[in-house]
Amino acid sequence: MSATVEEMFTDLPTVSNALMSDIICAVQGFVDSSNPGLSVKETLQQVYNLFQSNIILFNSGNPNGFVEGSTYQFCWDTVNDILWLCTTSGTSSTAVWTRANINSGYTTTATSGGTTTLTIGSFYWQFFTGSSNQTVVMPVTSTLSEGMTWSIVNNSSGTVTVESSGANTIVTLSAGQRALVTCILNSGTSASSWYAAMTGSGGGVTSITGTAHQVIASASTGAVTLSAPQDIDTISSPTFAGLTLSSPLTQANGGTQNSTPLTNGQLWIGNTGNPPSRATLTAGSGVSITNAAGSISISGTAASIGWNVVTTNTSMIAENGYITNSGSLITLTLPTTAVVGSAIAVTGLGSGGWTIAQNSSQNIKIGSSTSTTGVGGSISSTNSEDSLYLVCIVTDTTWTTLGAPQGNLTIV
Repeated sequence: MSATVEEMFTDLPTVSNALMSDIICAVQGFVDSSNPGLSVKETLQQVYNLFQSNIILFNSGNPNGFVEGSTYQFCWDTVNDILWLCTTSGTSSTAVWTRANINSGYTTTATSGGTTTLTIGSFYWQFFTGSSNQTVVMPVTSTLSEGMTWSIVNNSSGTVTVESSGANTIVTLSAGQRALVTCILNSGTSASSWYAAMTGSGGGVTSITGTAHQVIASASTGAVTLSAPQDIDTISSPTFAGLTLSSPLTQANGGTQNSTPLTNGQLWIGNTGNPPSRATLTAGSGVSITNAAGSISISGTAASIGWNVVTTNTSMIAENGYITNSGSLITLTLPTTAVVGSAIAVTGLGSGGWTIAQNSSQNIKIGSSTSTTGVGGSISSTNSEDSLYLVCIVTDTTWTTLGAPQGNLTIV
């Protein structure tokens, strides 16, 4: 008998249960071609060990082709290194054989910065715990059959690096990651003889980084939460220290607003059927408008004026009336600036009377008479109770009486 000759089991029980954990069977031991051995009772692990010691059941192909007419619990394919379990009893045409995964089980290793070297006998599940890094070296591929797979799970906080037997990196696992590492070529020592499929191991998200003042991020196992420092939506009122816009704002009605600053006195003015535009208010007859930073002042130039009692020489202000009350002459000087329509008035109370003096380029018209233009021209009362009401008819310079003056005035 040679090592390639098929050897049959003897005294095998009837097939009834395909679970490997339940199998205790009789096998024919094999030492060499001249000493085939005796039938003995062996546990599953002992059977597996015998298989690794060249116990030959059949060479290759469908197991039914080698057990015709008999019922067997399991057999070993020595060409492909596959253990077959009979899951349905019967003859060569009816028996059903299922490939067994002989590396079921698990091993837990505490990481220590060292190396864990796997063999064909290493359990399918390889768990790594702890806080250090670890290197895992896969079995030598020439001892394996193609398709054999190990699940490497990194439950540590360090890094687990999976290498081929030639010290080539197949995959690197961060904390919480898992890889199914499968032999795809039973020759060679490089990473190309292996295929690694990364999968989740149920660890969830362990960390996430946010951006200050933009996005706040927090994470726990299996959950990620992102939030802004304040609510920003159509029903919120966020507060900003400053806001710079480099392009026009789009409005709900389809218009735009340019984001450059408004000038003093400018307002957004509506325009039916069109976007609003920038404009300032226009003063009408009898109205004065003064624009300033952050304010608009509107006054009526034709409204009643305010009266002031004066006892000394005074520079007059438009839209004011003056009552002179002194035993000495009081000089009232025309306003240096005045808009058309603005008014001033004067009436006497004290015995000293009054005189209206002019500034450069100014004059006063009373009926058909006009004072001398400039600083030398003036209008004066002759009696203490004389009165005069003047209206500006040329900006800043020319004034005329409104109604008849009271008294006999002197025009210079």
